[in-house]
Amino acid sequence: MDEQAQQQQLRQLQWEREAIELPRSPHLLARVYDSISDALAALTSVLEIRDTYTYGHCRRVASLAFQLAKQLGMSELACHEIYLTGLIHDIGKVGLPDAVLHKPGSLTDEEFRQVQLHPELGHRIVERIPHLRFALPGILHHHEQWDGSGYQHHLRGSTIPMMARVLAVADSFDAMTSKRSYREPLSVDEAVGRLVAGRGIQWEKGIVDQLLLCLEHQQSDKLELVPGQATESEHDSVYFASINNLCRAVAALSH
Repeated sequence: MDEQAQQQQLRQLQWEREAIELPRSPHLLARVYDSISDALAALTSVLEIRDTYTYGHCRRVASLAFQLAKQLGMSELACHEIYLTGLIHDIGKVGLPDAVLHKPGSLTDEEFRQVQLHPELGHRIVERIPHLRFALPGILHHHEQWDGSGYQHHLRGSTIPMMARVLAVADSFDAMTSKRSYREPLSVDEAVGRLVAGRGIQWEKGIVDQLLLCLEHQQSDKLELVPGQATESEHDSVYFASINNLCRAVAALSH
């Protein structure tokens, strides 16, 4: 086990130990729910105020990642954790200078190096919130690439946490199909072409294949949450279900 994996395991054990040490009272679930809900509300509000694009992008990534996780057969808890992580996966961008975050043109090499710091910045923000530590692998590693050429730790293949692999595909698809001040969006077909070309190189092949299935289902009106098209009620439904599911898991650790 490499040092990075050991650190992640230690963080998870610490999170579980803290959960077990919570007072065993009838009000535990309500307190955990409030803790998670308040922390997420604060972080997403900061994102919305700091950068409207990143806020909307995170909501769309969360929706698509949730659907991908379901199609991959991940557990209910894992699906909800991925959804909540998607909402804050780019929280580290609040630490970037305005001149970089809102630059209308292409970034210089130095500016791009600053952008590459946002997963680490996000990790440092969220690791201080005990009940959101499940999100740390996704926040820190969603820019890793299957062949090891990503950032920040150059993980490759199955050493990349599953949460991060799913988020990477959802994140890339939404980024490619979103309009930015410095470029027009790619069409869905163009984005799919790039994803297919990068299967087994930038992204895990199986997850890209699931995205293609998502898009096929969308055309047949079978997709529950479509990037950029989910209604507020659909977002709210998954959001509150995700928090409730996570709360039950935390409460279970205390028994």
